[in-house]
Order: sequence, then structure tokens, then C-alpha cells
Amino acid sequence: KSWKEIQFFHDGVAIPMAGTNAIKRHAGEFLIGSSQGLWKFNPKKEEFISRRFKGYNQIVHDIEIDTEGRIWIGGNGLYTNSGDSLVHAHEVISIIDTSITADRAFTGLSAVEDEIWAASNGRGIIVIDKKGYRNYTTANSGIANNRCLTIECLNDGNVLTGTTHGISITNRASR
Repeated sequence: KSWKEIQFFHDGVAIPMAGTNAIKRHAGEFLIGSSQGLWKFNPKKEEFISRRFKGYNQIVHDIEIDTEGRIWIGGNGLYTNSGDSLVHAHEVISIIDTSITADRAFTGLSAVEDEIWAASNGRGIIVIDKKGYRNYTTANSGIANNRCLTIECLNDGNVLTGTTHGISITNRASR
């Protein structure tokens, strides 16, 4: 089989795309993060159905689904779903400070147990759980650089973070 291009459509009109940044399987469909928002893709029909959430047409760097089925979006801020809309995470989870989730680029997300680990491009790593949040930076944790570009929580408890200065490894139990 050869590769083929599938265009994005919104209300029947093709949308030119600058790039697809993230793909995540969710509830029998795929969520596609692009430079123009979050899209829903039907793999059986090979078509983009619509934008997944109303009012969100910003860049999506990464997509994650937590253990409760909540969708998280790393973009120009940290977003999560509230019904059929995407909102800043602090609007849904009151224990998160506004300054943590707004006005910073989140480039990587990873969910494990009841935590979301978010890599930010300039402010280190933010970990959110039901108790609150923690912010790991070069000053308080020893990560290689505060410009974190990707993150992955492994089954053995280790967390890998890709930074502009290489990879940092920590263990969730030591935090």
C-alpha cells in the first residue's frame, strides 16, 4: 500500500494544514492535534469529521487521556475538556493556580495513575493530581533544562523528559 494524503475539512471546506502534531486514539475515533486546533478523525471513512471541541482553534502540541477519560491538550496553555468545549485546566480543576496553566507552551503530556505530567517549553515540568500540582525546574529538581519538549511516564515508575539539553530521568516514587 502506498501513503495517501487526507485533507482536513470543516463545514465542507478544505482547511490547509501546516502540520499534524499529535494523534491519540479515543472512543473509537482519533483525536488529531494540528496547528489549527483539535480534530476528530473517522478511520473507517478516512475523513475528518469536525473540530472536536467548540471554540478551540489554536495549536495542539500534544494530546493525552487521563484515567478518568478526561482529554488534556498541550498547546499555548494547558487545556482540558468541559462538555464539548476546551478550557484552561484551572477553570475545571480549582486547585490549579491560573499562572500554572495559562500563557505558556505545553509541548508534551503523559498520564499515569491519577497524575498528568506536562512538559512546558520554558518552565520545567508540571504534575497535576487531585491534591494539587507540583512544578519541577532546574532550580528544585535537577532536570537538564527548563525547556522541556516531550515527556513519557513508564510502567516501571520512571519518567523520561526530553529537553533542549538532552534527556532527564526521574522516578515518580522519589518525588
